[in-house]
Amino acid sequence: MSWLFGGKKKKTKKTPPKIDIYSTKKKIDDQVKFTEMKITKHEKLIEDLKQDAKAALKKKDRKKAIMLMKKKKLYEAENSKLEGMRMMMEQQQMNMDREINNKNVFECMIEGNKAVEHLTKEADIDQFEDIREKHIEFEDRNLEINDFFAGYLDDQCADAEDDIQELIDEIEKEEMDKINNIINRPLPAAKVHSKEEKVSREEEDLLAELN
Repeated sequence: MSWLFGGKKKKTKKTPPKIDIYSTKKKIDDQVKFTEMKITKHEKLIEDLKQDAKAALKKKDRKKAIMLMKKKKLYEAENSKLEGMRMMMEQQQMNMDREINNKNVFECMIEGNKAVEHLTKEADIDQFEDIREKHIEFEDRNLEINDFFAGYLDDQCADAEDDIQELIDEIEKEEMDKINNIINRPLPAAKVHSKEEKVSREEEDLLAELN
């Protein structure tokens, strides 16, 4: 009679929860660090128990030494288990790192292909031809402007040519006047030293040797 009430209800499939890869990876990383900390702590306890057992034997306390060694064995067994756990988690870390890297590379390749396709569509050969023609027009216009200003400068220089020649002639005349003045200058009279001055100088030189 279920058809009277609209039939059986369809079971809706539950969608699996979305996995946060990076959050999971962080949990594994944290757990590896915690496990390593526990192993290091147990290793210290094992060494301390061993030393305490030796001290007990030296004191002839055999029962205490045996108890300490049994405790040491328990920690060693625990450490073996933790070492196995750490190895498995480290392998998971390596697997996740590899897969994450593969995923990132794959996504980059897809985006790269899309970018290349987009650039290929934009790089139309007709657009390149238009750009080339405009470039040639700009170059021709720049040449015309350069020729105009260069011609103006040449005209200005030609007008000033006579003034420059007059300036050169004036400079050359001034230099020749300086040379003639030096040639015609009378030589200074030679200075004559008296005999007394020569003797006095010689005496000063002799006294200077005493210093």
